[in-house]
Amino acid sequence: MTFHAPTLNTTLFILVFVGVYAVLLIRSAVRERIDVYDLILLLTVGLIPAAFVVFPRTTFRLAHLAGVGFPFLLLFGALLVVVFIMLTRIIRTEAELRKAVVAMTQEIALLRGDFDASSPRSGQADPRRRGQDPS
Repeated sequence: MTFHAPTLNTTLFILVFVGVYAVLLIRSAVRERIDVYDLILLLTVGLIPAAFVVFPRTTFRLAHLAGVGFPFLLLFGALLVVVFIMLTRIIRTEAELRKAVVAMTQEIALLRGDFDASSPRSGQADPRRRGQDPS
């Protein structure tokens, strides 16, 4: 494996991109559009590649210690771990929201039943309830 340091243009591009990305994410977190936990995970997605560009010798050493032929594979692996953590979090949140929707739907149905049972009845039943035409 031969060591090739990234060019100055590449380093500047990555740093500017990560800086803008971080500012936008932090603004979203301040406006409470995303959680702090999600902010940390999303910042990690930007900071891992930046660390690989800013510290190429360290990356090269880590790849050598891990027995990986290309440092890019370490980058890919690290990002894959972050994506799996995010996916697991999304799936858990979706399951919790689904349970909450089912519980609220059941509660609304029970309340509607209680309301219908306690409402004063006139001499005639509501024709819409029996599926008849109201006219």
